[in-house]
Amino acid sequence: PLGARAELGRHISRHSLGAADELAELNRSLAAYINEHPTLVSDAAGKPTRGGAETGYLIEQNKPPLNPWLSRLVPLIDHYFASLKPEAKHPFLGRVPDRYQLDIWGAVVRGGGFQVPHLQAGAWMSGLYFAAVPAGVTSGDEDEKGWVDFGHPPEDVPISFDPKPIPYAPKMGDALFFPSYAFRRLRPLPHGEEPMVLINFNVRPISWRSSRSRPPRPSAFSKQWIGCTRREYIAQRKSRAYLGCDTTADCVEALSCDKDIDNRL
Repeated sequence: PLGARAELGRHISRHSLGAADELAELNRSLAAYINEHPTLVSDAAGKPTRGGAETGYLIEQNKPPLNPWLSRLVPLIDHYFASLKPEAKHPFLGRVPDRYQLDIWGAVVRGGGFQVPHLQAGAWMSGLYFAAVPAGVTSGDEDEKGWVDFGHPPEDVPISFDPKPIPYAPKMGDALFFPSYAFRRLRPLPHGEEPMVLINFNVRPISWRSSRSRPPRPSAFSKQWIGCTRREYIAQRKSRAYLGCDTTADCVEALSCDKDIDNRL
């Protein structure tokens, strides 16, 4: 129905992590990291990718190339959450996360490959980052080859209407945010093209903002991202591994919001 399509569409958003020249080296590093990851498995059972491969969860989030990528992504997530206005009984806006963790994994889709419709059970919001996009996948393509679309259920889900999915053209350096309950698919890529490299992420809430909660302060974004307990937070600070801080000064600058912890280190 058109009403359902419009409702889904207002909760899908595109976010740029930076200018193309700023992200060129980072995107090359991310693409190489995903392509060479030891957990990468081709056409794994239970995964949506066909003609490609997916990794397991990427757990080394405090090391390059994930930590510089996260330092750009997480503030965008926090800013987006701060912009949301809760709507009572709404499946997505009924509550907005306060503290959360990110589950991250990669996918490589070769020429002719695609992803079948799927959703992300158990998460609240999901996202998709385009680390590498083949030259043949363009915003002006009338056939929308290699595009992502939302709202088309799997073939085994009976429907009595034309779902009219919402298409989005991939753009290197952009991330799409969307409700985890939204079906999404990747249309077949043109044959003979270089692979597309995707980084997927799920936001799993640990706590929820109250209606009177203040938006998260930018200086505290990394504490919110990791969603750790107080004791874990202190341990991360001591190890200087907190979101990949290179020096104690970096950690103090990013996390000066908690003076008590500063005094205990």
